[in-house]
Amino acid sequence: MKLVNRKRIEELEKVYKPGKRPSYALVIYDGDIHDQIVALEVDADFVVALPDNGRDDIGEEIPKGGYKVFFN
Repeated sequence: MKLVNRKRIEELEKVYKPGKRPSYALVIYDGDIHDQIVALEVDADFVVALPDNGRDDIGEEIPKGGYKVFFN
């Protein structure tokens, strides 16, 4: 995750629950399932869902019609 995004999340964490570090997840999904992504249940305090745009920084290919969840 980029440093600027991590800092934004850290600022949200301070506001969300003082003293407890909330969990967050990044969901990268295939654009074909855009209308289904709202039904996805992820066990995290913060969830960011982004369509795959061919990024190479995640090191994995997103399967057709699928998604990958990265927790931190």
